[in-house]
Amino acid sequence: MNFIKNQLGKAIGLFKSDSLFRNAVFLMSSTAIMSALGFGFWFFVAHLYTPADIGVASALISITLLASNLSFFGLNSGILRFLSTSKTRSQDINASLIIVSVASMLAAAAYLLWIGDDFTGKLGAFTSTPYGQILFVLLMAVVSLNTFTDSVFIASRRAEFHTIVYAVFGVVKLVLPLFLISRGSLGIFGAYVMAAAASLVLSLYLMWRYCGYHPFSRPNWHFIAKSREYASNNYVASLLSGLPSQLMPSLVIRGLGAADAAFFAMAWTMANLLYVIPSAITNSLMAETSHDTSRQAQNVRRAVGILALTVTPAVILAIIVAPALLTLFGHQYSTNGTLIFQLLAFATFFMGANSVGNAIMNIEKRSGGVVLVQAIIATATLGLVLPLMRFGLVGVGLAFIIGSFAGNIVQLALLAAKRPQADAAARRAAPLSPPSWDVVKQLVASYALLGAKVGRDIGWGDRSSTVVISAASRKYVIKVYDTRMRSRSQLQEELAFTRFLHSRGVPVPEIITTTGGETTAQFTSAGETWVAVLMSFAPGSHPETYSPKLIADMARVQGLIHEAGLEFAGRRNSATPSQKKQTLRSSLLPNVPKGVSHFDYDGSNILVEGDKVSCVVDFEGMRFDPLVACIFFSLTRLYDIQHQKRSLETYLRSYQAVRRLNWLEKPVLNIVLALRHRTPKLLLLHY
Repeated sequence: MNFIKNQLGKAIGLFKSDSLFRNAVFLMSSTAIMSALGFGFWFFVAHLYTPADIGVASALISITLLASNLSFFGLNSGILRFLSTSKTRSQDINASLIIVSVASMLAAAAYLLWIGDDFTGKLGAFTSTPYGQILFVLLMAVVSLNTFTDSVFIASRRAEFHTIVYAVFGVVKLVLPLFLISRGSLGIFGAYVMAAAASLVLSLYLMWRYCGYHPFSRPNWHFIAKSREYASNNYVASLLSGLPSQLMPSLVIRGLGAADAAFFAMAWTMANLLYVIPSAITNSLMAETSHDTSRQAQNVRRAVGILALTVTPAVILAIIVAPALLTLFGHQYSTNGTLIFQLLAFATFFMGANSVGNAIMNIEKRSGGVVLVQAIIATATLGLVLPLMRFGLVGVGLAFIIGSFAGNIVQLALLAAKRPQADAAARRAAPLSPPSWDVVKQLVASYALLGAKVGRDIGWGDRSSTVVISAASRKYVIKVYDTRMRSRSQLQEELAFTRFLHSRGVPVPEIITTTGGETTAQFTSAGETWVAVLMSFAPGSHPETYSPKLIADMARVQGLIHEAGLEFAGRRNSATPSQKKQTLRSSLLPNVPKGVSHFDYDGSNILVEGDKVSCVVDFEGMRFDPLVACIFFSLTRLYDIQHQKRSLETYLRSYQAVRRLNWLEKPVLNIVLALRHRTPKLLLLHY
C-alpha cells in the first residue's frame, strides 16, 4: 500500500511540475474519453444498425478524415511547431483556418463530382439536390476545422481544453444515432459530422476565451510562407500516414464485403485506444521542445520512458481481454474481429517507435525523412494488403504490422546517419545542455544574497536560462548563458547600456553586482563555462492587446531609450564592438541618427501593468545602428497585430514628444512601412 501511495504521489508531483507529462496526460485523457464515448457510440450502433450499414458508414467517415488531411497542407504541424514563438498568433491561426476551410470544401466537391457513391456506398438523398451537396461540402469544412483546432490547444500547452472538446464531441455523437436509425448508414455518418460541428463551436470559444485568440484578426499570410518547407513535408507525411487506415474500410468492402468492413472498423476503433498513447506523448514532446529546443535530448528520454511504461501493459491487457471486449458489440464481432484487433494492438509498439522517430526528425527540421518513412509504411501496407487479404482480416492485420516494421527500419537508418553538416551547425548553434541546478546555485553564491532560494525556472531559451531567486523578502531573476552563445564581453557591453538606461529613469531591470563588484558571475563545470547576470524581478506581464494608451507609452519609452542611446554612444571614450561593426543600413543611411538601442522592441520584450510599460527586458538584440531601423521593427510588429494606420500614427506622435524624427527618417519610415506591408496608405502617415 505504501508503494502505491508513493507512486501515486510521484505521479501527482510529476503532473504538477512537468508540463510535458501534464499535457501528455490531458491528450491521452482526450482520446480516452473520446474512445470511451466512442465505445458507447459503436455499442449502440452495433445493436441498432446492421453490419452492412456500419461498414458503409465507417468507409464514409474514413473518407471524411482523408479529406481533412488533404485540406491541412501540413499547417497543423506548422502551428504545432511555430505557434509557441509566434508574435502574431491570432493572425497565423486565421490564415491557416481559411486555407483549411477552402481546401476541405474543394476536396469534398471533388469527391461528389468524381468519386461519390461508386467508392464507399450510397449517399442517397443527402446529396441528390444542390442544397444537399452544398451542406455536405460545408460539413466537410466543419470536420476539418474541428480537427485542426487540436493543434492550437496543444501548441498553446492548454491540452485540458482538448480534453473538454473531445468529451463534448463524444457525448453528442453518442446520443444522435438513437434518433437517426431510419437513415441507415447516413444516420451514423450524420451523427459524426453534427458532433464535429458542436465541438468546433466550443473550440473557437475556448481559443478566444483562454488562448488569446482574436477571431477577427487579419490573416498573416507570411506565416504560410514561413512554415512552407516544414509544413509541406509534414503535409505529405500526414497524408501518407493516414492512407492505410482511411482507405482500408473501402478496400475491405470491395475485397471481403461490407460486413467485414464493420468488423475491421470495430477492431480499428478499439486499437485507437492504444494508438492515442504514443500520439499524445510525442505531440507533447513536440510542443515542449518547440518552446525550448535546448532540452531536446532530455525531453526525448523522458518521452520514451513514459511511452514504455504506458504502452507495454496496455497492449498486453488489450490482447488478453480482446474476445470479451468485442463481445459487447455482439457475438459476431467477437468471432470475426478478435484476431484482427489483437494484431492491431501488437502494432502499437511499431507505431510508437515511428511516432518518436518522426518527432525527433521534425524537431531537427528533417521533415523530408518523415515523408520517406511514411511513404515506406503506406507503400508496404497497401501493397501487401491485397495479396494478404486472401487470409481474410488476419491478412489485413499482418499488412499493418509488416508495413510499420519496415518504416521502423528505414527510420532507424535515417536517425543513425545524421548529416555531418547538420551536426556541425547544431554544435555551433545550440548550447550543450541547460545548466544544472548545481550550476545555478554556484552562480547565485557569487552574490551577497543571504538565505537565497532558487525558485522556478521561467524559460529555457536558445541563448539563456532564466530562473527566479528569492532572498530577504525580495525576488530576483538570474539569467545564465552558455559562453559559446554569449561571451562575457558581449554581456558586459549590454549590461553597461542597461545600467545607463536605469540611471536615466528608463524602466529596465536593476543589475545586481557580485560580491566582487562585477556585473557578471562566471562558473566552469565539466568543461562548460557559464556566465550569469542577476537583476531585480520586474513586475508585469507581456501584453495580449494594445490599447491606444499602451501604444503611446510604448512609444514614449522607446523614445527615452533612443535619447539615452545617442548619449551613451557619444560618451564612450572609444568605439564599442557594436559601433565598430558597420551594418548595411548604416552605409545606406548616412544622414540619420545612429545610437545604441534594443532593436528588438515589441510586446514580447516588454512587461506591462495596465496601460503602462513596467519594464523593458532582453537586450540581446542591442547594437549600434540607425535608430529608424529600431522604430521600423516596432511599428511592423504593431501593424502585424492591429493592421491599423491610426495605431502607427499614435505611436509616432508619442515617440516624437520625446525625440523628433529628422527630415530623412520620416519619409524613410513611410516608404519602408508601405513596402513591407504592401499597403499604399502607409505612405500617407500623419504624425
